[in-house]
Amino acid sequence: MTDVLLPLALLYADGRSEIRGATKLQKLAFLAQEEYGVEELHEFEPDRYGPFSESLAGTVNALEQKGFVEKREEQVPGGSEILVYSLTDEGAKLVEALLREQEGLERVLGSVEELKRDLGDKTIDRVLRQVYKTYPQYTTESGLNSAEGA
Repeated sequence: MTDVLLPLALLYADGRSEIRGATKLQKLAFLAQEEYGVEELHEFEPDRYGPFSESLAGTVNALEQKGFVEKREEQVPGGSEILVYSLTDEGAKLVEALLREQEGLERVLGSVEELKRDLGDKTIDRVLRQVYKTYPQYTTESGLNSAEGA
């Protein structure tokens, strides 16, 4: 059950504010583990847009299939689409039940609250710049210019 804690906490934090973009979800989870004291629950490797966790992606998909997470496509300026993630009411109930039962989830949630206050409303370009600058070892597979960060 521990693999679901981080994505659930990310989507529960900050008044259940949604996360716009799969890349942003990945980077917020990465930064939660690297800079905000969240225990390493997912392993990240260099990928096309910096650090990526296959286990995190699989966990989010499983949570979506079980009805705890909603993922929808949204048009953005320029005609491309972005995935937007949010916690369903059932997902919120699960988090609240886990808060009562799971030791340590309050600490994870507190860390993630701080992370979302710091970076939740930042553009993906800004988040990528921070990750690329601080963790260049995760940019070796990137299609983006690691010197610029995006």
